[in-house]
Amino acid sequence: MHVTPWIHDTAYPDTSSLRRLLAHPRFAGKQGEALAIEVWKWAVDPVCGFYHFWSPGDRDVERPYMKLDYVKDPLKLINSYGYMLCGTVAAVFANVCEAGGVPARIIGVTGHTLNEAYFDGGWHLFDCDMPGYYRKRDGNHAIASLKECLADHTLISKPYEKITPYGLPDRSPEGIAEGCYKPGVGGAMPRHIQQFHAMDYVLRPGEQLIRWSRPVGGRWHFPKHWVAEGKGKNNAEWKGRGPRERFPPHRSYFNGVFRYEPDLTDQSRDVALGAWKLDNVAVTVMGLAAKDLKQTARATWLIQSPWVITGKPEDSDDSTKKREGVVVELEVSLPNGSQSEATLLLSADGEYYEVVASTRDPGNTVLRADLTGQLDRMHRAVIAVELKGAAVAKRLKTETWFSHAHNAYPYLGRGPRTGAGKTFAYHGGDDAKQRTLSEVWRADIESGQEAFDAALVSSQNLKRGDAPTNRLSPVDPAKPWSAVFRVAPRVLAPYPIARAWIWASQAAWQGEIDEPPPADYNARKPKARIEVSTSPDGPWTLVKEEAAPLHKDRYHYCIDGEHVLAKPAQELFVRVTSDTPGWEVMARVTCALPALPGADAAKVPQLEIIHEWQEGTAEKRHGVPVADPSKAFEYTVPLGPGEIKDLCVTFRVASSKA
Repeated sequence: MHVTPWIHDTAYPDTSSLRRLLAHPRFAGKQGEALAIEVWKWAVDPVCGFYHFWSPGDRDVERPYMKLDYVKDPLKLINSYGYMLCGTVAAVFANVCEAGGVPARIIGVTGHTLNEAYFDGGWHLFDCDMPGYYRKRDGNHAIASLKECLADHTLISKPYEKITPYGLPDRSPEGIAEGCYKPGVGGAMPRHIQQFHAMDYVLRPGEQLIRWSRPVGGRWHFPKHWVAEGKGKNNAEWKGRGPRERFPPHRSYFNGVFRYEPDLTDQSRDVALGAWKLDNVAVTVMGLAAKDLKQTARATWLIQSPWVITGKPEDSDDSTKKREGVVVELEVSLPNGSQSEATLLLSADGEYYEVVASTRDPGNTVLRADLTGQLDRMHRAVIAVELKGAAVAKRLKTETWFSHAHNAYPYLGRGPRTGAGKTFAYHGGDDAKQRTLSEVWRADIESGQEAFDAALVSSQNLKRGDAPTNRLSPVDPAKPWSAVFRVAPRVLAPYPIARAWIWASQAAWQGEIDEPPPADYNARKPKARIEVSTSPDGPWTLVKEEAAPLHKDRYHYCIDGEHVLAKPAQELFVRVTSDTPGWEVMARVTCALPALPGADAAKVPQLEIIHEWQEGTAEKRHGVPVADPSKAFEYTVPLGPGEIKDLCVTFRVASSKA
């Protein structure tokens, strides 16, 4: 295994995590109004911000009771998509503000969704979709609230302060004010403070990652129902060619690919350093073979991408039918007259495998499997090679394509330069400088009864609600309930858990923005608590405990927190306690990959970063060798005075010679 190589233009925030993003100078040290305005400016920035287009859907966050299955996770939206409509960008704004210490809520008005941030003793309105915030004309010219904008449309149509950007090119401020801000219409919406996604991955010897600054091969996706329902309503945007901004600068999606071709012979250490698991496998001069010919040999590898995996839609009217997104080639050799067999298998969850290609034919055979249909819109899976008898695996090659966002690309041709070039910051690993991979765990409303029962270790006074929400509630409303869940990785097993982000959300009451909850609800002073332990019997470590009131500002309450284990463990137990109804529980577990032994660490090949661009009519290339990929550093790519057109950036790890 190798580390996660990550670069970003120092002029713009690092989007590999919310911590790193908020550590950028444009955010660092800011509070209240200053931070909220800076988050708004970042969200609407033409280089690092988002563009107005249909909100993406993703099977990782599908809800059976939500019609369009919107993605709400900020890191996934920032890095994989970069396009979204009002409700989705409002979730990003709220997540980033909350992570920076500014309370924020999501507000719904007529046909539109936006935000309010809380500072200086009140709520203040921000719109990141039809960009704007609106200062009052009197007093200290504070940013107005939704209530004030509903009462005075001229705060929007005739703003006191001229800001850029303001509104959309095809929607006037007057039209926005009259169409969206209708008196008496406006309410708080679910907060969606969900931070499950992580941008961690690993590059292995014999692997390269290429990110282009344009679409390559037309690999993109929407949920099927999005295309069916959106086409006709949004003809100005829908061209059957994927996400694209309908007005200048016509921003679009980008593509990238992981290409992995390890040397399977004993002339390299690629198998030892890159395979996920090995069982009865011998690495020979010809390739992989069974140590004991009477037993089946199995070698498994991880397919992974922090960006959403996707292929080429076969039909622009049905983007769920894809090809050439994940392709695996396996070359095998079987002797004549034997009972040998070679099989390629796939597992989306690390437990249940399906055969995708197999051969018993003597001689050399190339097995090719297009796994796009199984893995489209996912982030990781496991492939396995099984060898029976004298079968030998001679060559393995995988291609994993993904879509990534324009706003998180390390541009050479956009943004400010440093002297005669562009300066980039490099780091490897996660926030704790560890080599990690993450996996989402859930025992929530999507869980079937069997999966839920398997995760539930013990409970007190607990019941599940009726379908489709199936939320957790007390049997006796006068007493608190508690539930203990076993959290363990599946795809990432057997690697131990190093950190966990635990999230519990409640939706028990809905009301208008200024309507208080029932009087008897908060009289009980409701609380919620999250605890963790490496044993189902404790001792328990408190992660978060706070009051869980429902009030006029938010009807959708959530409690979350991160726990770093003192020592990585194979499983973690989470105890959630509350005296209120309507809960769901989810978690993201981050597994620590083992450190390489000293001798192996010395043989890990060098990482190389390669920038490619066009300067005038000439194509340019600049390589940056990375001797120690675990150390952070900055480097500058020299550029000429002419116009720069970005092409791609590549991270490449050479094969590891034995």
